[in-house]
Amino acid sequence: MLTQGTKLFGGLSAAALIGLLVYGFTRNFTDIGGISLWFLLGVLVLFTAVSALTHDANISAMDDAAVRTAPNTLAPASPSMWPVVAAAGGALVTVGVVTDKRYFIAGIIVVAVALFEWTVAAWADRASADTAFNGAVRAELLNPLEFPFGAALGLGVLVFSFSRLMLTSNSNVAPVFFGLFGAVILFGGLVIALMPNLRKGAVVGVLSVASLGVAGVGVWAAGNGQNAKLTADHTEALAYKKDGPSCGPTEDKAKDEKPDGAVAAKSSTTGTFTYNADGTLTLHQFSGTLPDSALTVDRGNTTNVLFKNDHPGAYRLRIYGGLEPVAPEQKDAAGNVLKKAVQFCTSLIPAGKTQLLTFKLNHLPLYANDNFYAEVPGASPAAKVEVVVP
Repeated sequence: MLTQGTKLFGGLSAAALIGLLVYGFTRNFTDIGGISLWFLLGVLVLFTAVSALTHDANISAMDDAAVRTAPNTLAPASPSMWPVVAAAGGALVTVGVVTDKRYFIAGIIVVAVALFEWTVAAWADRASADTAFNGAVRAELLNPLEFPFGAALGLGVLVFSFSRLMLTSNSNVAPVFFGLFGAVILFGGLVIALMPNLRKGAVVGVLSVASLGVAGVGVWAAGNGQNAKLTADHTEALAYKKDGPSCGPTEDKAKDEKPDGAVAAKSSTTGTFTYNADGTLTLHQFSGTLPDSALTVDRGNTTNVLFKNDHPGAYRLRIYGGLEPVAPEQKDAAGNVLKKAVQFCTSLIPAGKTQLLTFKLNHLPLYANDNFYAEVPGASPAAKVEVVVP
């Protein structure tokens, strides 16, 4: 006897076959329409065969063994949140594709964990006919993993999301957000401590909603990007890292912001450079074989010197360590090796201030007449002192 499902899919298969024959003889069996009808016919024939072989999953009421083992007679599977978590992870993957790759990676991890948890839950549901026992089996296997890793993951997501919010906020609003966030956490902990009889489900629900809210704000903040000042500072820092300090007479924002103007008395220094009020640069050297007209520096050793500005205005000390090839060696259009200056400099400091400069010269001059020296950029007349590497 044919079941209803077999009759339905069989009829649809016959209709698809008629449609294929009509389309093939009037048009073409192998164009896009014909191929689509071939595929539809194959799927419907497959469904017809499955329905016929399984009898629409119906069993005879007279078959006691089949009735006892039928799926509908078994205890239903326990409710599981992991399908929802997997769907949320998929959404996080989608958001991460267009905002931040870290959200993409987090989404992949969430989906993987949800699938693992879902698999274990399905296995535990079949451990016995006792739902409570099945739950205990699952808890014994997964709780030692869920609690520490879940707490670490949740805390990490909250911290990262909150950090994105701080970075996208301006310097006036960020402290307010920080204080409010801490106050909310303190208030929530106080409520839980003073009302220990709160329903566990209610507490978990409120915390889950709050966590999702913070994560959502973090996603928005990551997509919004850093505020303009942080972006500008980051760009300047990258340029400073790539090209080094300008060491010129004008202000270098990356280097000259809030310079130190005092040095500890116990600083170990080789000598002191002083830019005097008359426009001369003098050296008082504590060691060395040459007089104070030249600074003696040991090759490859770290050297500390002091720079004291006694001249009106803001000035810096620059140590010029010669030219060296750009590494790896690069050449210009004429075939000449490109060179860069080895230089070290202090920040711009106003009159009456002192600053420490640490530098290291690793080699003798590599090119003829490329002598090392210390100078005050922008000084008029030029203020220089020779630097000698024995």
